[in-house]
Amino acid sequence: MSEKFFVASCVFTGGAPALSRKVQAYVRERFGLPIIRCCVDKYKVAEFEARMPDDYREEWRAIKHFEHFPPGSTMISICHNCSAIFEERHSEIFCKSIWELILSDETFHYPNHHGEAITVQDCWRPL
Repeated sequence: MSEKFFVASCVFTGGAPALSRKVQAYVRERFGLPIIRCCVDKYKVAEFEARMPDDYREEWRAIKHFEHFPPGSTMISICHNCSAIFEERHSEIFCKSIWELILSDETFHYPNHHGEAITVQDCWRPL
């Protein structure tokens, strides 16, 4: 059985730490996915740790920065750059966007738009 894991994205998390924390909780609690911070081993580790808000920094440091997963694993990402980097550097790893994971979740609670139709746009769809 292949492994699945979620890349939280150091850039995304640096820009939206509260939202990233929610997404990480969702993938961990709903799917039991291991989480890594970054798509590149040893990439600006101290710089991104320093960017995190004081109340989140230690939690971020506790997440493994990077891990080499076995061929055939599936990487799920919220960041298009992470997806591109994995596709280029780790062709033996399958890439999926967070939107594919959410759309596969029949229990996901979408916001109430009071009957108005919504569209989920996944901009990272491999051809």
